[in-house]
Amino acid sequence: MLKMPVMKKLFALLLLFLFIFGGYRVYTKYFADNSANLVTRSTIQIGETRYTVEVVDSDDKRALGLSGRESLLPEHGMLFLFDVKDTYAFWMKDMKFPIDIVWIDENIIADIYENVPVPLANVNLPRYQAHKPVNKVLEVNAGEVKNHGFKIGDVVQITLLNSAKKR
Repeated sequence: MLKMPVMKKLFALLLLFLFIFGGYRVYTKYFADNSANLVTRSTIQIGETRYTVEVVDSDDKRALGLSGRESLLPEHGMLFLFDVKDTYAFWMKDMKFPIDIVWIDENIIADIYENVPVPLANVNLPRYQAHKPVNKVLEVNAGEVKNHGFKIGDVVQITLLNSAKKR
């Protein structure tokens, strides 16, 4: 059996390890600059309906979109931001649930595709594209557009929480 002073040293080393590891975890969670890995959550409001949205504004994040996810929570969505207006095409690669796609030009709904279905296979995927250039696209659960009566021309209010300003 180990002598008591050796046990105390081992216990002290264990406590030191736990303190260092715990401190590192707290630092990386709350203080380190993890901005490249952060998910920016913001809000979007159309009429009386408010969504919490995940903002995607890089090519890598836009390419992934909602692919591979099992679902979206109620009153949640994904907001794609673009620096340049264009007629961006979207597909349903690796999607597991149907969605409504809302194309937004500045703060006005410019186009809508409802109940975009899950593809049967990831080959020859149809592309869904706005009929006019836009700079934002919102994806929400299928049926949201119909349930809330969204239509082309509706005003959209977007509050980006990371910059605390409305777009």
